[in-house]
Amino acid sequence: MRKNDCKASRMQSRIRLLTFLFTLLFVFALPIAANVLDDVKRVTIVNSDISVREALDEVKKQIGGALMYQSDIINDKIRLNLNLKNAPLNKVLNEICTPAGLQFELENGYILIVKAKERSQSNPRKKIKGIVIDEKGEPLMGVTITIEGDHSRGTITDENGRYELEASPYDLMVFSYIGMKKEYVTPRSDTEINMAMQENAKMLGDVVVTGFQTISKERATGAFDIIKQATLDKPSTTIADRLVGRIAGVQASTTADGDISFTIRGQGTLQSDKEPLIVVDGFPISTGFSSINPNDVESISILKDAAAASIWGARASNGVIVITTKKGKKGKGLTVAVDAQVRIGSKTDIDYLRNMLSSEEVVEYQRNTFGTYQGLAKYPPSNPNSATLGDAFQYRYTQAGVLYNKYKNLNEISESEYNAGLAALAQLNNKKQIEDELLRRPVYQQYNITLSGGSERMDNYVSLLYGYDITRYQKNNSQNFQFDYRGNTKLLKWLDMSISATARYKKSNQSGASSGEITDLAPYDMIRNTDGSYADMSYLKQYADGVNSVLNQFTNFPYSDWSYNIAREVNGRDITNKTLNGRFQVGFKATILEGLTFDTKFQYEYVQQDTRNLSSDDTYDVRNTINMYSTLDWDTHKATPNIEKGAILRENKYTTDAYNWRNQINFNRTFAERHAINFVGGIEVSQNKAKSRTFAPIYAYDDEYLTSYPIQNIKVEDIYGNKDSYINTRSSFSYALQRYFSAFANLAYTFDDKYSISGSYRTDASNFISDDPKYRYSPFWSVGFSWNMTNENFMESIHWLDYLRPRITYGRNGNANTTTSMYPLIEMMGIGRISEVPYARFTAYGNPAMSWEHTNTVNIGFDWSMFHGKFYGKFDFYNKKGTDIMADVSVPIASGQFIATDQIAITGARITANAAEITNRGIELELGSSLPIGKGVHWNGNVTLAYNKNKVDKFYVNYIDKSDMLSPTAVAGYNIYGLWAYRYAGLTEVNSSTSGSGKSKVPAVYIDKEGNTSPINSIPAEVDGRDALEYMGTTVAPWTIGMSHSFSYNEWELSFTMTGKFGHKFRQTTFNYADPLTSIPNRQYSQLSDEGVMPMPTDKAIALGTYASFAPYMDYNVKSANNVRMQELSLSYSVPKRILNRWGISRLTCYLQGNNLFTIKATDEDPEYSYGSFRLQPTYTIGVKFAY
Repeated sequence: MRKNDCKASRMQSRIRLLTFLFTLLFVFALPIAANVLDDVKRVTIVNSDISVREALDEVKKQIGGALMYQSDIINDKIRLNLNLKNAPLNKVLNEICTPAGLQFELENGYILIVKAKERSQSNPRKKIKGIVIDEKGEPLMGVTITIEGDHSRGTITDENGRYELEASPYDLMVFSYIGMKKEYVTPRSDTEINMAMQENAKMLGDVVVTGFQTISKERATGAFDIIKQATLDKPSTTIADRLVGRIAGVQASTTADGDISFTIRGQGTLQSDKEPLIVVDGFPISTGFSSINPNDVESISILKDAAAASIWGARASNGVIVITTKKGKKGKGLTVAVDAQVRIGSKTDIDYLRNMLSSEEVVEYQRNTFGTYQGLAKYPPSNPNSATLGDAFQYRYTQAGVLYNKYKNLNEISESEYNAGLAALAQLNNKKQIEDELLRRPVYQQYNITLSGGSERMDNYVSLLYGYDITRYQKNNSQNFQFDYRGNTKLLKWLDMSISATARYKKSNQSGASSGEITDLAPYDMIRNTDGSYADMSYLKQYADGVNSVLNQFTNFPYSDWSYNIAREVNGRDITNKTLNGRFQVGFKATILEGLTFDTKFQYEYVQQDTRNLSSDDTYDVRNTINMYSTLDWDTHKATPNIEKGAILRENKYTTDAYNWRNQINFNRTFAERHAINFVGGIEVSQNKAKSRTFAPIYAYDDEYLTSYPIQNIKVEDIYGNKDSYINTRSSFSYALQRYFSAFANLAYTFDDKYSISGSYRTDASNFISDDPKYRYSPFWSVGFSWNMTNENFMESIHWLDYLRPRITYGRNGNANTTTSMYPLIEMMGIGRISEVPYARFTAYGNPAMSWEHTNTVNIGFDWSMFHGKFYGKFDFYNKKGTDIMADVSVPIASGQFIATDQIAITGARITANAAEITNRGIELELGSSLPIGKGVHWNGNVTLAYNKNKVDKFYVNYIDKSDMLSPTAVAGYNIYGLWAYRYAGLTEVNSSTSGSGKSKVPAVYIDKEGNTSPINSIPAEVDGRDALEYMGTTVAPWTIGMSHSFSYNEWELSFTMTGKFGHKFRQTTFNYADPLTSIPNRQYSQLSDEGVMPMPTDKAIALGTYASFAPYMDYNVKSANNVRMQELSLSYSVPKRILNRWGISRLTCYLQGNNLFTIKATDEDPEYSYGSFRLQPTYTIGVKFAY
């Protein structure tokens, strides 16, 4: 009892002490508090994300402490955006208290903060109405408005963002929307409350569009990523640019021309489509990124795992990229936006493209090599006849080779003339002529104008794009016109209609120039003579002296000029490509009940491509074709033409028309604020029909008078004496039809904003899958679970953690192989030379048991956000198991459908069947930040890291030819993109008839795991490639890194994106062991001084061609392909709105951007753009964005 008395006594003493201290504080505070509301008293709080408690404490600090509140009345979930500079105290307090459902009172000169509704509990309810918009002023549909503490009252905004709700003056109204910060307000005396909601950075984008539905990230269980408008707003010529380096697990491959393809979470197929499915506004498209106006894209969702992508069923194994386009805004006046940009590329790096020694070095190599490593030229032009005429076209020597042949074999020139000729070649350099005649600096211009707006019942969006592209080749250019329209109309109170249309027309003009034509030139091959005339470059096509010796003997040859010149060829070709792409969508949405709607949508897509190739008779191609089909009479030396002289016109046409029709039920509703249900279900039918036609060539075509010379499909005798030769007068055709039927359903349920479960089911059928229902109708499904831990009571004390959500999914997707069929496929081959009747061949024998490819995926991940969105990220682990993968597998010869090689005894027979398995396993990490780092300076950063391990688990073939494994190929137990190489075993001694000692040392390689070797020219055919070659690694990077950062200061923004690829290999370019008669040595000649590299041969025991065919595939040429690239560096300036408002302009932004600025790599050679090809070079873009 005494113990309790002591406790009570101590408690009373503490209460008396606290009362005394409070009274003392109150007395001393009176002089301060007496004037706290005086207008002279000013407060400054500038913070875009501050809690109510923090704001009140800051006020208390600035006014000297004359403010008090009870801790339990403060709602810590409410965040404020305050921009108050030297503001009156009463205004500051109103800004803080009103959203929090609080009020302030002055009692005895002291500020007390109390609950607003405690002031009057008897106030009657009144109708509150208003409109809810986002930061851009656009209405938000589906915003939930509730009364704090009263779950019986609530509503949602309509399609115009409007709402009505009954509330008392001091009720706390709560506005919530997926992807937005919650907003709080008390009505007080207002009857109309309009709310502008802000994006919630810590929720990481938060609205996932799957193509069938839009769902909050908090309720989605799958693995996905979102590219938002801030990123998409940066200048780009294709929307694919915006994905590079920004998404973990999405690896980009870019050609030297800038075309980009993507792989999501590794490759899971061998023969089927490897690209992700691209969906625009709910429907797949067949024309890729090129048909999408990058200025029209609102957001992009990347669906990675089964739960995210399984709704797409048989087309989802490779991932899905869902693109949502911009639309007009209801109730908003006309908005005009203009974007103009010019991109300037770098001049072609000719030295990298040609990769050759200098003329002097080439001549020195050829001089030292002639006659040492190969025999003399075989062509003797003396006593020319039909046989030697064929030789003339067979032997195409370099200029130095021609000199050597004339000197050593034909005795047509003396040694001094030979040496003088080589010396003259050594002084020549055609680099400038190539730049002037064939290449130029690429320039691209793009202009886009957008008009958007709407009334209360209708919105419209129109965009017009024009692009003009001058490519790196002379005479090559293209023009692109695109029109897009999207509109939404409220036909009835319960019925909405949406329409969209895209029309794109592209016309490109080409000369047919190619990199191969340039790399065929030796550095001393001049294009123009010193007088400016075309140089005779016939040595690139034929042995000119031999051809001319024949021409000189015959009369009536159609063309006496049989010469070739690359610039003349380019100028004589006129190739035009025209592409017309149209896409139309229409949809109706009927509201049946609250939250329950029915959608019917239809899309039609049409693509037409026409190619017109007109070659004048100034081209070698035309003159050679017409001359070749002349009949020669060797007795009378008369040539009889079978084709009239003149230009040749070649044309082809390709068309695709496709449709999709989908009917879908949608249900999205929240019950009692704790049970959220999102359901979609429906059926879809689609068809894709492709036709192509290659027209027969039109000879002697006159483009001015539109005349031509008819050719009969009859046998003729050509210049070689072939009497059963046919002039090409046939047209060819192709036709392909794909039909799909799908039924689908997806359900997501969330309880109390904490626990979410999802499930989906889809079945697909197609006309190219087996007739057997057990194969044709394949189920694709998924299940998933996520837990929003931060909404748990036990997490409330962890204030620094905004968001933590673990999730797990499992499911099955599919893929379709359209390269084969369950039915036999045949190809018409033309008319038989002997039978003189049409004939055909089987391209596939058909597989009646062919089914879908399947991919089972498990995904475990979690998302988080900390310190009010300042740091956020996600982590995922996945395991993708592909089964029933189509592959050419070995079977007994009696069952085979085609033979792998002519050596049937070794290779056996193979069939195409669902018989392989592939696993992709990996991790993905994304880290983001949004931080103020100085006065007026803000930093947004994003770093992605991904690892993928790919393995072919099952793929049975009894034999793999060594040559088949020299390019990345699938082998059981290894990566799909495995790189295999011969193990160099040094030199070995062999018998040689060309060596004085009868022996010669030649390169050897290991041919099995036991260490047995073989000379490179005599490897036994029966040796399997898996024994003779060694696995060196993968050519596709297992590790990828992306870094995107932006720094903003007032109206300036600086941003950059870098990517890194690590852990893969590539074959570096090796010395080409050039035959001096026919080819040019490359710059890797110095490699021969390295130990462990095949040296030049000591005699003619093995031809240089054999060296050249083995050298690139030796193990010593495999190097690290690690690289880091500066993908983009951008600087922009936006004119302040206070200036623009004077002229009614809403935006004016100027920008400068550089792309592909530099690469850090392990070798001088770029691992993704090998020597002898165009490499990706820097481009620079300048532009302006303007809106009013």
